[in-house]
Amino acid sequence: MTAQMHDKAGYFDAGASTDMASPLEGERPQFEQPVFTVTELSDRLIFRPRGFTLHSKEGTLFNLTHSGHSLQVTEHLEGDSTKSPQLGDETYPAWEVMKQGSGPHNVPYFRNPDLGPYENWSYANKLAFKVIWKSKSDGQWRVRMLQRHNIGDMLAPQPGALVSYAHGTALYAYLMRATWPSKPDFLPYFGRAVLHKATRNSSQQNIQLDVVSGTLANLQGPRFSLKVMRVAMRGTVNEPLFDNVDGPWAALDWQWLDDPSCWDPSAGGSVSNLGHIKDDIKKRKACDFCYIHTQSKDRSKDVTCERYGQHNRCKACVARGLPCSWTATYKIFGSDFMKESGNERTGGTLHKKAVALLIKQPYNTAATTSAIIPDPGFQSVEV
Repeated sequence: MTAQMHDKAGYFDAGASTDMASPLEGERPQFEQPVFTVTELSDRLIFRPRGFTLHSKEGTLFNLTHSGHSLQVTEHLEGDSTKSPQLGDETYPAWEVMKQGSGPHNVPYFRNPDLGPYENWSYANKLAFKVIWKSKSDGQWRVRMLQRHNIGDMLAPQPGALVSYAHGTALYAYLMRATWPSKPDFLPYFGRAVLHKATRNSSQQNIQLDVVSGTLANLQGPRFSLKVMRVAMRGTVNEPLFDNVDGPWAALDWQWLDDPSCWDPSAGGSVSNLGHIKDDIKKRKACDFCYIHTQSKDRSKDVTCERYGQHNRCKACVARGLPCSWTATYKIFGSDFMKESGNERTGGTLHKKAVALLIKQPYNTAATTSAIIPDPGFQSVEV
């Protein structure tokens, strides 16, 4: 970052929402340490780095690099300015961060699973990324939320160290200008964001910019706890989730196959060849986490359920920081359990919950579709 960056004009939204953006860079996105303007709303904070004129075919909308760590938000340029910014478009990215006590964002960028083995697991899903742009081709202003595609990779040989968790919590700490009580080596460190808080004076004629020097949130953890995961995966008396959580290895009970109430041909399954279907179902050797991965379209990658030594957990669950659980197939997939192997099983209330809890948050299709908006009325201010 250079001193010159502080001398350039910023942009402030003239609307009642007091939304704002940092200065427009005429040629390229700013890839050094960003300078943000921050807006406080009732339930969230909005952080805007410099706007820029998009010139790179890689579609880099945000880049943060510090101490050897890097975080990029990129969007493939499809050649359609109604879907995403194109070369030459005015582009204004922003991070939305839910306040502590406000819960997760409804369109989380990192799409982290709801359950994780670290006490600060929820931080990553407080962040959302949106981009506002003015199309050079038709002059329309548009907005779109983005969500990360690949979230299942592990950052390090550390239980639960998903890339989405590590980058999300590190970015949260960076924007909050806060530090961890103790930080494990696998968590990136991006430093502290350079923030300016903008407010209007009482006459609404001038905009006051103040440097934010303190922290915006107190951070917890990160501390690993498998016990917390056990309790969460079992659910409650009124809303039970998984069976045999951290139970004996391969603790699958097949007695339910002889219970007529578990079979529901009216739901679209077939019971014309019960013996063959029962034999096919009994081929299951995987715990719930691995089985859901291999049976549904929501898997991020194939998983092999291989026992970890003589422990009652598989290697995949050890890496994810989970206890294994062994729930009856019909409870997970509803009537879809009647489909033979090789057919996609995606039905069942528990299956939908399990994907969000253990694997990843689903895409919010409506929010990630671009929409035309009025001119936001960005006004030049000095920072």
